[in-house]
Amino acid sequence: MVIFLRIELIDISKSFGDVKALDHVNLTINSGEILGLLGENGAGKSTLMNILFGLYRMDEGEIRIDGRPARISSPQDAISKGIFMVHQQFKLIPTYTVLDNLFINYVKGMDSLKPRRVKDEVRIVEELMKSLGFYLPLDEKIGNLPLGVQQRVEIIKAFLRGASIIILDEPTTNLTPLEVEELFKLMRDLKKKGIGFVFITHKLREVMEIADRVAVLRKGRLVGERRIHETNPEELVEMMVGQRIENLYQFELKPSEQRMEPVLELRDVVYAEKGILKLKNISIRVYPGEIYGIAGIAGNGQSELLNIITGYLKPSSGKIVFEGKDITNTPILKRIELGIRVIYEDRVRDGALPSLPIFDNSILGDHVFPPFAKGKILNRDEISARAERIVRIFKVATPSISKIAGRLSGGNLQKLMVGRALDKQPRLLVAYTPTRGLDVATTRFVLEKIVEVRNNGGAVIYIGEDLDELISISDRIGVMYKGELMGELQRKEFSKEVIGKMMAGYRLAEAMSK
Repeated sequence: MVIFLRIELIDISKSFGDVKALDHVNLTINSGEILGLLGENGAGKSTLMNILFGLYRMDEGEIRIDGRPARISSPQDAISKGIFMVHQQFKLIPTYTVLDNLFINYVKGMDSLKPRRVKDEVRIVEELMKSLGFYLPLDEKIGNLPLGVQQRVEIIKAFLRGASIIILDEPTTNLTPLEVEELFKLMRDLKKKGIGFVFITHKLREVMEIADRVAVLRKGRLVGERRIHETNPEELVEMMVGQRIENLYQFELKPSEQRMEPVLELRDVVYAEKGILKLKNISIRVYPGEIYGIAGIAGNGQSELLNIITGYLKPSSGKIVFEGKDITNTPILKRIELGIRVIYEDRVRDGALPSLPIFDNSILGDHVFPPFAKGKILNRDEISARAERIVRIFKVATPSISKIAGRLSGGNLQKLMVGRALDKQPRLLVAYTPTRGLDVATTRFVLEKIVEVRNNGGAVIYIGEDLDELISISDRIGVMYKGELMGELQRKEFSKEVIGKMMAGYRLAEAMSK
């Protein structure tokens, strides 16, 4: 039986060095309710919940449970008080079965099950699954299961431990739309049984769909709370970023010109790594004046595809043709010279030299070409002009272009990488989740700039994990699953439901017929 909890977080403050992560935050959390905790990256959402779960110690403030002061100094303290947190990176052991993971360190009501009595464990879980109307393969190893199923294992693990409040940290990040629907159904079913959820996210549409109440953090402060039926996405955006942004996902896409010659063509591209196929017969054509979106859960070949196009990897077989010329074996710098620009998936590992200043990072890739270099001589005036231009246009928060790039915040480093790729009109732009870590206003600005590349006749490959973004700016969308292209849709065919099924492994014809 679920015990009703009322948790009060009172004047919670937390600093990391000189950074004030939380500034006197007051928040109430109740069982039997879904609370959306909304805010941009760095707003303090996860920090606040990590304090409640005992992973961080607050500098100031108090936690009360049912009106009484509560000391939570470890996750064990939190769990004993009915609080459980499911992190973005699941705390499951891939080589263990579902059943083993469910009962690792299981204490609540289990004195009679020590040593383990597997039959009793199976009975407990099967009765629970029957009451909730879904099934978990108890004998299957966790590592063999889709992420959506793994997440359900985490939630059921929380329920088994007597949780009255379950904290979900960005729970939909790596899920297909169908898995998101299944997660929301499970949350609603558990809410009926008295479980409360804190749903940490920055995705407005999901909050509007699942939450009963929403609290918004901005720069470590609670800026407001609303009942979900008393607010709208425009108001929540304004609370998140401090300014009103209309039509967040509406862009002016000029009619594409019909041209016979593609800018980029991949012909039956195969890539294998250590005997494992990462890309399987990928064939794509991208034309001038269009955005070709690529949907799929991270890890289904998108990274390898980007690296094949940019020259960091060579295909095992197949051809890459750029503006009619075979560039399959063309070096990276030559591809840059041809007009191929990239916004990398990992801004630190691939997109920047963190130990060098903004000045140098602003020309990476272009550092051997005029006007920035003549032979081995760098033109410092031209480099400074570009760096200053990027900082100004993309509002990179820095006192100077001499600041070390690795000391920028994640969002500001991302803006530097995006600005570098878009400083000059590309012939082909390959962008991998370019809005990651950016606030809503900057996300809108970056998407406008990418649409501008398209409207000016450039070709764009946009690899994204946010379907709202992909659908809003793409002319066509191809969907990848386990290194294969499951099919592609024209703009008039776009459907979250169909794309979601393709992300889960259905080919286009199957996805449209089911």
